[in-house]
Amino acid sequence: MKSVARIACSGLVFGLGVGIAGWGVVVAPTRANPIVTNDNGATQLTGDCTTRCSIDGGNTQGINRFHSFSEFSIPSGAQVQFINNNPNVENAIARVTGGNSTEIYGTLTNGGTVPNLNVFLLNPSGLLIGPGAQININGAFVGSTADTVEFGNVGEWETDLRTSPVGLTIHPSALLFNRLQPQPVNVLGSVITPNMESIRTGVGRSLFLSGSDISFSLKGAIAPFGNITLAAVGEEGGRLGLDFSLSHPVDFSSNPGRGNISIGVPFVPSSGQPAPNPDPTFLFAPGGGNVVIRGENFTIEQAFIGQPGDRQAIRRLGLPSGSTSIEVDVSDTARFSNAGVFFGDTFNEADAGSISVRAGESLVLEGFRGAIASRTFGRGNGGEINIQTNRLELRGSARIAADTGGGGNGGTIEIVADSVTIGGGPNLDEFQPAINTFSLGKADLPFSLGDITLPETIGDAGTVILRSQEVQLISEGSIGTISNSVGNAGTVKLFVADLLNLSDLASVSVASNVSGDAGTLNISAGELQLGEGSILSAFSENGEGGNIGIDVDDILLLTGTSQISAEAQTQGGNIAINADFVVAGPKNNDISAFSEIGETGDVRITARDVLGFTLNNRPGPETSDITATSTLTFDRIDNRDLTRETIEPPLLDPAIDPDRLVYDPCRVDAGETLEDIGQFVFAGRGGLPLGPSDPLQADYIDRPWVERRETDPEATVQIS
Repeated sequence: MKSVARIACSGLVFGLGVGIAGWGVVVAPTRANPIVTNDNGATQLTGDCTTRCSIDGGNTQGINRFHSFSEFSIPSGAQVQFINNNPNVENAIARVTGGNSTEIYGTLTNGGTVPNLNVFLLNPSGLLIGPGAQININGAFVGSTADTVEFGNVGEWETDLRTSPVGLTIHPSALLFNRLQPQPVNVLGSVITPNMESIRTGVGRSLFLSGSDISFSLKGAIAPFGNITLAAVGEEGGRLGLDFSLSHPVDFSSNPGRGNISIGVPFVPSSGQPAPNPDPTFLFAPGGGNVVIRGENFTIEQAFIGQPGDRQAIRRLGLPSGSTSIEVDVSDTARFSNAGVFFGDTFNEADAGSISVRAGESLVLEGFRGAIASRTFGRGNGGEINIQTNRLELRGSARIAADTGGGGNGGTIEIVADSVTIGGGPNLDEFQPAINTFSLGKADLPFSLGDITLPETIGDAGTVILRSQEVQLISEGSIGTISNSVGNAGTVKLFVADLLNLSDLASVSVASNVSGDAGTLNISAGELQLGEGSILSAFSENGEGGNIGIDVDDILLLTGTSQISAEAQTQGGNIAINADFVVAGPKNNDISAFSEIGETGDVRITARDVLGFTLNNRPGPETSDITATSTLTFDRIDNRDLTRETIEPPLLDPAIDPDRLVYDPCRVDAGETLEDIGQFVFAGRGGLPLGPSDPLQADYIDRPWVERRETDPEATVQIS
């Protein structure tokens, strides 16, 4: 039975073009006086704010200029500009005190002789950035429903008329939600008025939105070389620290409350539109920027966060090249659905950005290509993806990826979760859910990467490390580090305290399907079950086979045409198994380090017994076989030492003369010798094991009770 890597590389890149049918249009209300000051004439309005006006004056205190309004909204088609001609002023801080929410449907910008002004807009009654709105600020933009601004130990400025800004001459140190019920921030777009960038900050500056809850749909936000932070504080409110000199300008150390954050809009498939909306919501911080999201629940659907997934979009939007780092911290659930995508990709010599997701209860990726990806298509390496959650689920064609399609190597994916399920769920395309790093080939690109041409030399695939109590791979779900190029496959390490179960064509693979070498697969589990055509593979098509190390507390069970394979066309790999029992159930199940033309390929099994397998010179079509081109060793033990073992090549102890230990039940066809079919060696205490039909002997029954040991998450069978 020839094994293959069944993991397919899913296309994660979509264009940025049209809208979503059926999404409602938000109608902008008309207000006779959309902007009204209430600071005794300190703030000066020039022009008609229903069409075009400027804001100047205010109360200047050191680097800050304070403005107070009873009403602040911008109607559709209107333009409002904060003017700054004072080189000493860095921040314009505007509060709205009248009790009505701020609604922006027109344009908010800044200008003057010193235009790089940071703009703070605070309204505790709510903030809506609606269809048609554009916020284009040369400095940072802070939009919040906080009721107070803190200035270190100097003082506070509240969003009512009782407090004065006198003496508040330093940068704001925090936003406080501590007097009024926090209200939401909503950023809403429309297919009638599509905007490629509805919010844009200055180069290296930050966008910060904070409220009880935050929704962001059909809009684009760009902070080149800068930071985007979304913080939902829920009904509890609290303190959000500020320091815009840092890469993460918002400090959550005071542990404020948490609310809900949603990015994008629901995907409604139709017969004429099987793919998601190609003009989704996006939050981009390219050129080495950061995106930080903090709340209780986070959902993303038909939206991109990080940067565009193709070079043409980067150029069209006038963005700098370079990766984006992304951090999500939610206390409950993070959900990626239907083209809800994080991109930390790189297209040049920079490494791809890091992505961190912490979800207290669950992280769910589902539907049409929901994805977390940090890939390289240049000389830089793929990024690091770190996930911590209680429950991780991948369904549909969802994917977590750290690929390489350039000269750099793939990245590292590290996951810590109490339970992991990969597979199942409705699927709208041919791709299956996967956690993997690819060394990409041209066949892996059924999508547009703009003008990207894969180089002749592709880097190696990366590393996947998973630690969990229980892992289920079902319905073609997969984990792997795969090479579909001249690059080599990478490394997969799975530490599972209880059950690792693969069924229904699921796979864990470190395979090479072109000319690179296969990688290394290490598994440590309480129990390992493979069923219904599932595979553990270190297969190589034209390079050297990889190595598989398996350490199982209890039983290793293969049923339903399952495989453990380090096969290769040229040089076979090695397999080392350490378990209580290794059992083949019904149908054709194989453990194979077979090589078609080479002479290498070793299998070593340390167990109480191996049941249901036939020793063969090559995998047979009807039998469950154990096959090794070079040496097959069985170390039989009466009572397993409860200290984990480390097995490294050479798989057979060189001090043992295998010719004296050969038990020869193997079939030798006419014209073949023992050397032609390899060797099966029993070594260790207890002599030959009993067969499944032999009566039990007394020493198999009279055993002291053995307490099951805890799994050491750092211990595994290693083959290097």
